[in-house]
Amino acid sequence: MMIVAKATVVLVVALQALRWTRPATASVRHLLLAAAFAVLAVLPLVERLAPPVGIPVDGFTTARVVLPITRVEFADAGNAAPATSSIPSRPTPAGAALWSRNELLLVVWGVGAGICLVPVLLTPWRLRQLRGKARRWSRGDALLREIAPSAAHRVAVFLHDDETAPLMCGIARPVILMPAGATGWSDVDVERALAHELEHVRRADWPVYLTTRILCALYWFHPLVWIAWRRLGLEAERACDDAVLRVAEAPAYAQQLVTLARQRWRTSSMPVLSMAGHSDLSTRVAALLDETQARGRLGRTRASVIVAAAAMLIAALGPLRVQAEQIVVAKADAAAFDVVSIRENKSGDSAQTRRRQPGGRIIVSNFPLRALIIDAFGLQTQQLPDGPDWIDSARWDITAQASGEFAVTEPGTVGPVQLMMQRMLIDRFRLAVHTEKRELPIYLLTVARRDGRLGPGLKPAAIDCESLMNEMMKRVQGGGAPSAPPERPGGGPGCGMRSGPGPRISAGGTSMGALARMLAGPMGRIVEDRTKLTGGYDFDLEFDPSALAGFAPGGPPAAENAASIFTALEEQLGLKLQSERAPVEVLVIDRVERPSEN
Repeated sequence: MMIVAKATVVLVVALQALRWTRPATASVRHLLLAAAFAVLAVLPLVERLAPPVGIPVDGFTTARVVLPITRVEFADAGNAAPATSSIPSRPTPAGAALWSRNELLLVVWGVGAGICLVPVLLTPWRLRQLRGKARRWSRGDALLREIAPSAAHRVAVFLHDDETAPLMCGIARPVILMPAGATGWSDVDVERALAHELEHVRRADWPVYLTTRILCALYWFHPLVWIAWRRLGLEAERACDDAVLRVAEAPAYAQQLVTLARQRWRTSSMPVLSMAGHSDLSTRVAALLDETQARGRLGRTRASVIVAAAAMLIAALGPLRVQAEQIVVAKADAAAFDVVSIRENKSGDSAQTRRRQPGGRIIVSNFPLRALIIDAFGLQTQQLPDGPDWIDSARWDITAQASGEFAVTEPGTVGPVQLMMQRMLIDRFRLAVHTEKRELPIYLLTVARRDGRLGPGLKPAAIDCESLMNEMMKRVQGGGAPSAPPERPGGGPGCGMRSGPGPRISAGGTSMGALARMLAGPMGRIVEDRTKLTGGYDFDLEFDPSALAGFAPGGPPAAENAASIFTALEEQLGLKLQSERAPVEVLVIDRVERPSEN
């Protein structure tokens, strides 16, 4: 929809410019419209390649979301309702319906464009038919050599029994087709017709006319496109009429146009330029007889100004994007930590820790801001592509105290703690962000076998980790000692994931969404869970990490015959990674500042 809005702006500007340039020559107005069509042709490419510039539109949503990014809304100062959040684990049915509607619109557009393109696609065949039935006219060639010796060697004049008015077509080998009745015209009438059609050749009107007709087919649903195209054809004819008036009298030429229009009982369905059609004939005749009308060819100065204006319009509109959602600045009654302490860690250590203590206390040590944003918004690394350098280089120690305890939530999802971290980032780091769609390469994590059977290394979880962790939290709150993390029989964590020793990943009670998020780092791409497997799973995965720059667990190296991550996933877990390009919702930082320490 954004490209349609941009096209509308371009067409409105172009048509308004026509009103402002009524005193100007037809060649100036023709170039204005041709430049507008050039902008329409280039806009989709610029929109894809240029760095995006966002337009905040609160509540606007577009294509399907690969991974959810929670929208944060804070109540007005007079409303005490707490902030809420929806945390889907995969694309929702509503998102699927939206995508299906988009696909339906794409099909409708494709059918309409195909129908409108048929006359253009048939043009080469129709032109061969015309030229095959036409015969070379020696008198026309001789008169052409007299009025335009330089053009006579590359433009041919033919007679055609089925045509009732002169017309021009062709690019590499331009042809002027004259009606068979032209053999009875006077030399003056023939010379006027040849001068008109030669001006079309000089101006390259036919390829412009054909190219813009293709663009009309692509924008077939937009009425302003067809209005602009009709005006483009009119201005091309008027520019050629002006050329004829340099060698002929206006009344005689106007009478010739009217006579030809009466004889022309049909209009060609091909994209051709005819000297005298019924459409807009009265406008052309009125312009011919208007002695105050400016005439002349397009000068370099005016052409340069129009081209520069078109380039500026492309530069202004091309990068614009609609921001799907806008993070709202926090209000005083939004959920927040009671106390937050932030200090920059300048120790130079690489170790990072994040702990939750009884009584609603959160301690984060030596974390870069990028990691904090990714965790607070439930992102994968690739969903936060931009930002100033210091959000990676500077490290922060944060201690936050909230009222009450929080239920344990799966890493990578957005729960109460993450919402309060978002509020802290907005308040203390002055963070302002928006979401937008970007076409990125991703991996889809799917079940490898069609029958849905899983690999030998993937089993339903033996422990209900969510219940167990919440019970442990209650025990600590009651004054009991924290218990050791559970272990699976035979080794491996009972809850959570652990890398190593060596090229090995062990997990217990882990969702497929968590596995996808873990794989995103070493794979260097967003990984979306499409397995449709719910609940927790236990697994052990061994593979060759040599091709994965983001995986370095230490310990003994992989065996010589170790499988790649792709093969290991399929053979051991019955899963596979499928490469794809898809619109991904990413988080873009609009503003962020270093916090004051306390």
